Amino acid sequence: MNPASGFTIEFGAALTSLLASKFALPISTTHCLIGSVVAVGSFRGKEPIQWKILRNIVISWVITIPISGIASALIMFVLKMTN
Repeated sequence: MNPASGFTIEFGAALTSLLASKFALPISTTHCLIGSVVAVGSFRGKEPIQWKILRNIVISWVITIPISGIASALIMFVLKMTN
């Protein structure tokens, strides 16, 4: 990583966040930064990207929504049972 890569990553994430805000889209700035890091790494070749770590990140993104939905439903069920 050099200063130009760091600037490019931050600028790409900021631009993505700005455009999403313009269209009132909810996004995660962390996801934007990870996407920018992958894009800059891909530009440099396949070696700079640690694909196992990226795979784990993507898997965590995919399972977060159903797990949080199930947890919320269970909490709501318990709260309704106590009333």
